[in-house]
Amino acid sequence: MVSTRTNRGGAVIALAMQLCIALFLSISCSERQRINPIDPDNPETGGRLQAPELVSFRDTVAVKWQKIESVDISTYNIYRRIGNEPEFSLIYRAQPFDDQFLDTKAAYDVERLYKVSASVPGYETPWSEASRIRPGPSFVWVADADNGQIIKLSHDGEHIVLRSSRFVRPIQIVMNPEFQFGWVLDFQMNDVIQVKKDGEFARLAIHQSAVSAMANDAVDNSLWLLSRRTGVLRRLRPDGSERLFVDDLKNPRAVLVDPRTRAAWVVQTGSGSIIEIDTSGAIVRKITGFMAPQHAVLDAAADVMWVADSTSLHIVPLDAPDRRKIISGFGFLRKLALDPATRACWGIDWAFGRGNSRVIKIGRAGEVQFTKAGFTDLRALAIDAFNSHCFVAEGALRAVTELDASGDVLSRLVLSGGILDVTVETLLH
Repeated sequence: MVSTRTNRGGAVIALAMQLCIALFLSISCSERQRINPIDPDNPETGGRLQAPELVSFRDTVAVKWQKIESVDISTYNIYRRIGNEPEFSLIYRAQPFDDQFLDTKAAYDVERLYKVSASVPGYETPWSEASRIRPGPSFVWVADADNGQIIKLSHDGEHIVLRSSRFVRPIQIVMNPEFQFGWVLDFQMNDVIQVKKDGEFARLAIHQSAVSAMANDAVDNSLWLLSRRTGVLRRLRPDGSERLFVDDLKNPRAVLVDPRTRAAWVVQTGSGSIIEIDTSGAIVRKITGFMAPQHAVLDAAADVMWVADSTSLHIVPLDAPDRRKIISGFGFLRKLALDPATRACWGIDWAFGRGNSRVIKIGRAGEVQFTKAGFTDLRALAIDAFNSHCFVAEGALRAVTELDASGDVLSRLVLSGGILDVTVETLLH
């Protein structure tokens, strides 16, 4: 009897162990299926790779994909569609240890779409979702003041190439394509930072408080720094040493450099004027007749100054300022940008409220070509000299939008912080 009960007890124990093992194996298999990203039953991925990440430099597109470590991949497969092509084509099979492919000789400003998949023996995953890009010879730079960042975007403004967080409150960026780096004005730190194309930077000790605007002399890379609060303008060498000092300016709002004479033009809101200061620091010209000028751009080829005068736009021949053309009817004309190719002028017509700000474009003869409504808190704009597209920054919405020469929206990228400036670096070499 004892032996019989013992055998029965052993059988019960053995059965229980088999059930536990079976349960463990089912859980393990279920877990393996869940974490296997190319399993078609995976609820998170559906068996697809993530859409590839893209960046571009001139005519080269870098395609980067998710690398799978938990599965024995035989190849990664890259598919591409260009422009109006009807379907995607396989362009490359990458080795399992690769996670990037360089697609070269791409035509400028032609959209390219990419998908990726992974293969194991006898099976290829479904294609990923598509990622798109338009390569070209320029980069877009953005000042994210809220997060203390400078962000470098691809030619089409949709892909992040570089992000640098070594700032406190960057408010302005100017690029010098000839020297292949730019300058960043950090308002909170009263610093100017030199940023190279690879993200390296050098901080200048400028010893000037409340710097609110700057301009770059492209000839020798010197800087003009303007303080609205103190009414001071300084010209610095690239190493930060001072060349000249001008004070007693009347609520100066903006500064720009004349490429012909290398003189600085200063917009003075307080006196309703614009003054020209030569490289010795002397005031050589003063143009009056403005109500409250906010910004200006110079068409050096035509010897014409475009001035944003709050509710109106002045087109001023510098040899005959009294023969200016005045266009009225704006809410608050905040900033301007000149297209060097067509010499048309783009502007920000700012207004309170969501969707109430506008982008305007005015031809070289003073004709209004279009207005584009629906923007919020427009802060800055910049022109790509390669294709005459305009990038605009909406501070409150944290967005950068690309408009083509006709005003149609081509791209829009929403970032994580308030944007105070945008500029375009068009590559020369």
